[in-house]
Order: sequence, then C-alpha cells, then structure tokens
Amino acid sequence: MTAILTTARLVFKDSAARQKAIDAFHKIIEFTTPHEPEVLQYVCALPVDDSSRTEIYMIEEYANQAASDAHLTTKPVQDLIQLFTTGDVLAQPPEVHNCPIITKKTSSPVPISSSPAIVLMNIPSKPDASATKEAEKWSELSQIVMKTVKGVNSFTVVEDRGAKSTRVECVLQSWDSVAAYQEFMVDGRRDGADLVKIRPTDGFTGRDSSSKL
Repeated sequence: MTAILTTARLVFKDSAARQKAIDAFHKIIEFTTPHEPEVLQYVCALPVDDSSRTEIYMIEEYANQAASDAHLTTKPVQDLIQLFTTGDVLAQPPEVHNCPIITKKTSSPVPISSSPAIVLMNIPSKPDASATKEAEKWSELSQIVMKTVKGVNSFTVVEDRGAKSTRVECVLQSWDSVAAYQEFMVDGRRDGADLVKIRPTDGFTGRDSSSKL
C-alpha cells in the first residue's frame, strides 16, 4: 500500500494558544512513538523566521492509509481535535495536505535533539505533465540529491492532486547543509516554487531500522 505524507500549517491566535497546541502534540508524540510503529515520522516544527510566534508546522508520515486512519482515533489525537474545535485557539482553519508518496530516499534518522533542518517545497505541476514520467523524474532526482548534497538525511516527494502540485520534504542533518541544498534545488527555479524552512522541536524524523518497534 502507498505511504502517506501529511503536512499541516497551523496558525494560532496568540503565543499562549500555540503553546497549548505544542503541549497537546507532545502528548501525541509520547503515545505514538512506542505504540504506533506504522507512524514512520511525526515532527512538530516552528518556522525559522518566527517573529509572530503563532505558527506550527506538523509533518506526519504513515506506512499506509490504515495507519493514518487508526492514528486519528487515538485519545491524544482526539484531545487535540477537541482543543481545535472547542478551545478557541486557531486564528484560521488548518492548512492540511494528505498526499501519497511518489518516492523517498533516506539514510539513518537524525534525532530532534541534534537540531536538524527541514525544508519544504511546493512546486506547481505542469499542465501537460505525465504522472508516470514525473514520478520517474523525481525518483532519479532524489538519488542525485542524496549523493550530491552533503548532509541530506531524507528526501520525500509527494503528489498533491488537490493543489495540482508536487511537495518535497527534505530533512538535513544540520543547518550548515541548507545553503548547498537550496543552491541545488531552489536557486534559479522559474516555476513559482514556494519554500519554507522549519526547525523541528519535538517528535522523530524517522524510525530507526534497527529498532524493535
């Protein structure tokens, strides 16, 4: 079954409201880490340029749709949903994208404690692009990125059919690698790609293959 990547941008009314959500996400992570092995990535992150102090980015990867559906039924997630629906904390509706993964290349996961960098890109799809050819192109490019850019931990590409775009998540071992990645992937683009740099604060960037989970 196809793996799923969920990305969400959440904007809160103020820093206090955001902290309530951060606390709720921490409880989810505490539950998910030992109990949901098919949740392959779960990251709570803040924008690098965070002058407003009101945003959170969430990144979740599921082995399949069933794992995503099961995660939604857990008590910590239901508590978060209740906070969002009755707690009067959100400044606007969440911006959520649930997308099938086209390709993913990865090395050993990096711990959040080491302050990895995450770069998110959203690239408009070409109107006449073949889905098969696009998947092949991104599969080839992902291998090149892993070999060429030092410090890339994982490179994940998804198809966002609703937004008619391709989304890319790159986890880098440190912020020292961001400039080289941006030069390789972003600089000189003419396709209107959007770029967001975020700093993970909680969760895990991937499952260690040697884990007993």
